[in-house]
Amino acid sequence: MRLATAALALALLAGTAHAQDAATRWQRVSEAGVASANAGDFAAAEAAFREALTLSEQLPPSDPRRATSANNLGFVLYAQGRTREALPYYADALSWRDATLGPTHPVTAQSLNNLAEALRLDGQREQAERLHRRAIDIRRTRLAPDHPDLAESLNNLGVLLTDEQRFDEAQALFAEALAIRIKALGERHSAVAEVKSNLGALAFARGDYAEAERRHRDVLATEEAVRSPGDPEIAVALSNLGQVLTAEGKAEEAAALLDRALALRLAALGPDRLETARSRHGLALALIQLGQAERAHALLEETVSALERLLGPTSPELAPPLKDLAELDRNRGDYAAALPLLQRAVTIEETNYGATDPRVAVSLNNLALLQGDLGAWGDADKIMARAVAIEETSLGRDSPELIPTLENHAAVLDRLDRREAAAAARQRAFAIRVATSSPSGASQP
Repeated sequence: MRLATAALALALLAGTAHAQDAATRWQRVSEAGVASANAGDFAAAEAAFREALTLSEQLPPSDPRRATSANNLGFVLYAQGRTREALPYYADALSWRDATLGPTHPVTAQSLNNLAEALRLDGQREQAERLHRRAIDIRRTRLAPDHPDLAESLNNLGVLLTDEQRFDEAQALFAEALAIRIKALGERHSAVAEVKSNLGALAFARGDYAEAERRHRDVLATEEAVRSPGDPEIAVALSNLGQVLTAEGKAEEAAALLDRALALRLAALGPDRLETARSRHGLALALIQLGQAERAHALLEETVSALERLLGPTSPELAPPLKDLAELDRNRGDYAAALPLLQRAVTIEETNYGATDPRVAVSLNNLALLQGDLGAWGDADKIMARAVAIEETSLGRDSPELIPTLENHAAVLDRLDRREAAAAARQRAFAIRVATSSPSGASQP
């Protein structure tokens, strides 16, 4: 993402004294907002950009400062994790630039990129892809073939396609973006490291943990070479490598890296930043593997509390730490504590993704198992049946992802002495496994 600077629209307009005064004040306020944002003081930046947007409304409708103000406010909201609030401002900036600069202007492409990234994070991937591809078309047509802005769009579309598990397409985009950035900036540059990190994330998504580890170690070496030791951007590389090592079961090294990432962010950013909350969460997962349940539990509680303050009580980013906290409570036999946490996670996911999203089905599966732990097998049956129905609708009746859900449902049905229904569920899971040749490791209640 890029923060549009006040220099983009500094030229004062000829016109009334009132308009000139508004333009002068707009320039001063916008410069203050940019300075605050670059210093990491997003609250001050937000206040300045809101004032700048109000001032821009006194300028002619075609004045580019109106789009700049909306874009900057969108950026600072996005940077705070308030993606949904950022969307209308990014959309306004794009609309104004489409109208005043034209639909193929390179600055319009920047608005397309910004709105697309916010839409991606909000889960609106189809619309995000369309906007990213439009930005790429503009940049291929209007800019040099090795322009850094083209690399930005290629990289961002690659991230979206990785999320969509369209790995070969993403690989090609990352490769082109990497070649452009290496040519322009050299091998050891943070922008080059960004694409290499995304290639590591792609390998991780493919299940190639060895390749992901190799790439993330290379990125960490680059970041440590080009940045000062206390730079919080190093924490990004530490966190990414730590996540890979956690997945590989190398929890001791992972915890050391993630502890270091958290310390960097606490020192540079403070305790109440999204980046710091995410570091707490990542470290907690490594500590769980190491059997340090008490410290992990405390970190997860701090994560939830910080995310509630920063993003609000229904942010989708709350669901993962709530589920991890519930699993910790469940593993130590405190089912009564785990239940409201998991129920809240399900409600958050339903609110943000819709009641028929497959992510909701995964959480319902876990909620049903927890109800079984509590002896509420009738409730577990209803919840598991709903999980099956969601996966059938969203993934297809023959999806291999149904296998563990069907087998878990069969185990619940056994507890209710519904042997015939349980056998039918197991038979169906077996048929899907044979048809897809996909092994599964279903957990049993």
